[in-house]
Amino acid sequence: MIQVLLVAVFLVPSISSTRLSHDVVPSKQLLHLKFSFERWRYAGRTEIQFEVKKRRDNIWLYASAEHFKMSSVRLEDHGGNLRKIARATADKKRKILFLKLQKPVEPGHYKLKVRFSGKVREALQGVIKTGYIDGKGHKHHQVTTHFEPDKAREAFPCFDEPPSESG
Repeated sequence: MIQVLLVAVFLVPSISSTRLSHDVVPSKQLLHLKFSFERWRYAGRTEIQFEVKKRRDNIWLYASAEHFKMSSVRLEDHGGNLRKIARATADKKRKILFLKLQKPVEPGHYKLKVRFSGKVREALQGVIKTGYIDGKGHKHHQVTTHFEPDKAREAFPCFDEPPSESG
């Protein structure tokens, strides 16, 4: 089995371009993806760092439940203490993951850690199966991505809103 490890760091847009909630301000997202070309699948984990501006009992982010499955979702405060999630609900139509917290979180810095897996797709969104034929006529397979302007949510949970038109 051939596997490839992709490691990426995404800096997340500022509060002025975040439409999910102005009270949750993402700052950085770490992403690790591991591909299996024999099965055209991938497994990954992501860590999203964000600041909560006001006390709240829920966190919303983008996640297309149609294209990948989450196996674990953890929320930690600045000190690394686990904050319990009472319920995780996926809104397939709006592609939003709603995390209802067992207890409200106070203003401060948090990390959301998610493990997930998905299928490499042939559609031109998210993680895509592509290929080419070399000069000797041999076919080669590869994986590419299409994450702009808001297609990262097709592959993994994130805050991938493009900047708002109103500035």
